[in-house]
Amino acid sequence: MKPGDLVRFRGAHPQGTRLGLLVEYHTWEKLARIMPIPYEGKIENVYASQVQKAGKKDIQVTNNKEDIE
Repeated sequence: MKPGDLVRFRGAHPQGTRLGLLVEYHTWEKLARIMPIPYEGKIENVYASQVQKAGKKDIQVTNNKEDIE
């Protein structure tokens, strides 16, 4: 993963899996800094084990949500 990638992650919120943009990722720290979508003014620190690179299906779901709103 590299900065700017769309990722899905599980944060501290009980909302389950969410989408965000990867800001920083350091393998030796095992932490990722993520800007959640929608952005609420806060960048979250998440354990690397809770982060996955988003795929085509995640992007399609995001596009469908934008059509609804």
